[in-house]
Amino acid sequence: MDFRPALLTLIHRVFFGILLIASPCGFADEASPPPNVVLADAPKSAGVPKARCQKTKALHRTAAAQAGRAKVVCFGDSITNRGYFKVLEELLDIESINAGKGGHSSAMGLRRLQSDVMVHDPDLVVVMFGTNDLRADSERVFVPVDKYKENLQAIMTSCREHGSKVVLCTLPPINEQKFFTRHEREPFAALGGFSSVVQRYCNAAREVASEHDVPLVDLNRLLAKQPEWLSQDGVHPSETGTRLIAEHIAKAVQAVIGGESIGTAPQ
Repeated sequence: MDFRPALLTLIHRVFFGILLIASPCGFADEASPPPNVVLADAPKSAGVPKARCQKTKALHRTAAAQAGRAKVVCFGDSITNRGYFKVLEELLDIESINAGKGGHSSAMGLRRLQSDVMVHDPDLVVVMFGTNDLRADSERVFVPVDKYKENLQAIMTSCREHGSKVVLCTLPPINEQKFFTRHEREPFAALGGFSSVVQRYCNAAREVASEHDVPLVDLNRLLAKQPEWLSQDGVHPSETGTRLIAEHIAKAVQAVIGGESIGTAPQ
């Protein structure tokens, strides 16, 4: 009987087993992705080491510094979140970070200042609140003007203590007629009328900028001359408006990071 075929089969199996044991990685598990497939980030609960996550965030935070660019956080409500921060980055050689959240007042912003702004260790913070603060028709977001001013002052102080410079903006103009297609007029009438309310909040921001000696971008006055900035809802910027806001703010940011830091921004 010829035992050679059986012997060859045995030799192959032994050799194959040796290769499997000697391989440092073995063979890919069935769940492993094929080459060049990028997996989505695992949820925080999936066991990713916390230290590794913190190290990754730190690397992102220092990227701009390594590139020699200023890091600017744009802090505000939905007007910020609409995207002027993207245009700002195009206009200036900076890293621009969005910290705008829709429906937020200065009080809500102050509560998330550390987690959404200071965590990025910014060189400069652009602050724009007020459109929601003045909402006398909404208990959820309304902030009386005196408290609004206090909140802005607290934000200025925290930024300064952190070593971050600040550019402060007044709230942009609002189309009153369109605004009241969605909101009740009576609460504003009780406070002296809508236009009067808007100007009190703008004046509060102007006073804070003066008291804290920080540049002011007076969007309420600047954009009043550029009605094309508004979208059809009468509150938020159009695509053109997003760029106009960025261009006005860019002048102030450039002055600050270029060393001309004090006073009302170029108009």
